[in-house]
Amino acid sequence: MPIYFKVLKDGRSCHGGVFGWSLPNGDTPGDWHETHIVRLCHAGFHLTTNPERWQAEGGTAFVADGAGYSVGDGGDKMAFARARLRRVATIEDLLPFPATLLRQHADKLSPEQLGRAAESRPGEALRFAADKLSPEQLGRAAESRPGEALQFAADKLSPEQLGRAVKDAPWEALQFA
Repeated sequence: MPIYFKVLKDGRSCHGGVFGWSLPNGDTPGDWHETHIVRLCHAGFHLTTNPERWQAEGGTAFVADGAGYSVGDGGDKMAFARARLRRVATIEDLLPFPATLLRQHADKLSPEQLGRAAESRPGEALRFAADKLSPEQLGRAAESRPGEALQFAADKLSPEQLGRAVKDAPWEALQFA
């Protein structure tokens, strides 16, 4: 059975809806929510197996349970008649989703986890964890994503890294450096 996620902003749905979810409290899941109308993208409680696709600025990914009648699209989303939030997604839950992992847990990652996530998602690493990257990780991320390096980490780049980023992303250099 797949792990389902729900991404919320301030406890509310944030991709076409504004439903206020019952949030988990420690080890106690949130309350079950129920509806009698389930139609993908229109009604029901929508969950995903890929929280990166549904991430929102300031959003939080939760592990969720869906039950009852459901409709899917054959991809990453399902609409359920019943759903609840089990817990805030942990580092282990989000390891397959490095962008969401960096957004939600950058301050709690081990150096190895941070390095793997930065290799996979250098832009997100620069945006959410530039101050935690080693000089080598920062350099690799800046080479891969010079615009984001200038926008989010210009003050952390060495003079050589900054020079390369300015050369490779002159428009961002005018805006951010």
